[in-house]
Amino acid sequence: MTLAMIYLYSEPDKTLLEASYGTLRSLSYHGDQSIAVIDVKMIEAVVAMVPHFPYGDNIQRYFVVEKPGLAVAHLGGITETVPDDE
Repeated sequence: MTLAMIYLYSEPDKTLLEASYGTLRSLSYHGDQSIAVIDVKMIEAVVAMVPHFPYGDNIQRYFVVEKPGLAVAHLGGITETVPDDE
């Protein structure tokens, strides 16, 4: 089994999500206590977490941006198969 270490973020800020018609997913980060280890086959997308301050204060939040790398690689015919025995 191949494992990946990830950081979990909060649920999206409901006010910003509704005001943006579901397009702005603004999350908070909880540091090292939010580390999780998962099976790499569970990964559905690779994202970037971009810092922002939506309320003008000093509380930093992050918004989700999907990285096109995996989709572009797939469109270009580049695929990688993870064997079941890993």
